[in-house]
Amino acid sequence: MAEKTIVHGSFWYLDGEGLHQTAVRGDTVDITRDEDLKRGERHGAFATEKDLAEGSDFRAFVARRAAAGAPAVVTLDPAEVEARMSPAGSSDPAIQSGLIAPTGSDRSGDGSSSTRRGGRKTEG
Repeated sequence: MAEKTIVHGSFWYLDGEGLHQTAVRGDTVDITRDEDLKRGERHGAFATEKDLAEGSDFRAFVARRAAAGAPAVVTLDPAEVEARMSPAGSSDPAIQSGLIAPTGSDRSGDGSSSTRRGGRKTEG
């Protein structure tokens, strides 16, 4: 078991009982499977000593969240999840490898999604 604090917006893993779990930024969880640990490390999903150092922005975020008494809650439209998910949060091995971007991701850096919505275009 490895206790890790999540720095990405979300990270999925299987717990010790084989149940799918999702942790969000600031959660500290036990990662029991080597595959999940390696995936998270490969994509930088876990806080480093620098992230958790006294005076760091991330440590301040975790402290504010703990003081609020509630975990961070992120509500997403399911249709947008792949577009907003970190590679470490994807179950697709090709996305995990970094060889392809998650569907609908925007490489321009402005944060907007390039996902096309809607049905077929009709001629008429």
